[in-house]
Amino acid sequence: MPIFSDKAVEHSQNKKKFWQKTIMFIGAGSFLGTALIPIVGGISSSFNQSETENAAVTEQTALLEQIEQREAGFEAVLAREPDNLNALQGLTQARLELGDLEGRSPPRPIN
Repeated sequence: MPIFSDKAVEHSQNKKKFWQKTIMFIGAGSFLGTALIPIVGGISSSFNQSETENAAVTEQTALLEQIEQREAGFEAVLAREPDNLNALQGLTQARLELGDLEGRSPPRPIN
């Protein structure tokens, strides 16, 4: 007469298979998760890079607009007061920042 019944042995084997499948599922999930980290990181960094580039372009455009507004202001002052050295110096600085080394108008002769 056997010590363990067939039902007890079968139950033990089913329990053992359950734990084997559970551990294998956890192991496979861990492996796949670890393998997917670089892929997900690469995708998210490409999105972040494009957002950073868009922000840099927007910031640069705003800065150029601000410099152009300063340039227009200095030109308006010089139209009223042609001998205003502060406005002339500011206009020169604004044009240098814009990369306009020759200027938009011909130079005035110095009196």
